Amino acid sequence: TLVLGSWGLSSATAGVTQTLSFPSGLTVGSYRLVLTLQGDAAEAAKYQVALSTTGVSSGSFVVLSSGSALPAPTLLEAQFTDDGASASLRFDSATNRAGLQGVFGCQAVFSFACAAQSTCQWTDDSTVLASLQSKDGCVAVGQSVSLAAAVTSASSATALRAACVTSSSLVCASWQVAANASVVVQAPANPVTPSVALS
Repeated sequence: TLVLGSWGLSSATAGVTQTLSFPSGLTVGSYRLVLTLQGDAAEAAKYQVALSTTGVSSGSFVVLSSGSALPAPTLLEAQFTDDGASASLRFDSATNRAGLQGVFGCQAVFSFACAAQSTCQWTDDSTVLASLQSKDGCVAVGQSVSLAAAVTSASSATALRAACVTSSSLVCASWQVAANASVVVQAPANPVTPSVALS
């Protein structure tokens, strides 16, 4: 058991957020994060522990050796932004962005209704913001988004792989490409109520 830290809490520190840092000497293997509250049971019952992770599923993760190929990214979720004009498409880990920079046609990476009429842009190595068409027949809440065939083909110039963390792009080009996966588009977390302006 590796203890990463302990923090004192009181009723005055409700809603506290703590970031965990891992020591540099973690050995190769599988790990699981477990967060526990200790101390007076009545006091501990006042708190809820929530684990917010990036690229870590259910608190489990694997440490690989420096020469290991990184696993291919997986399409994790698609959710409309609060104004409903765009959707955030997120992968479970950092990607090579399919070699695409700037604004590109969404159909280059994704398959969904009106992808060819929508534009996309990477906001970071694991997230794409898609500016969507608002006409009838375009992607809506409850419909699916999947990966385009080109990004799941190892021979494609836009093959989607893990972000290259080695100095050799040839090594990274041999890594596994993303498998075609489908996710259901979720509603906005905090939808904005439209307002009418008369002029």
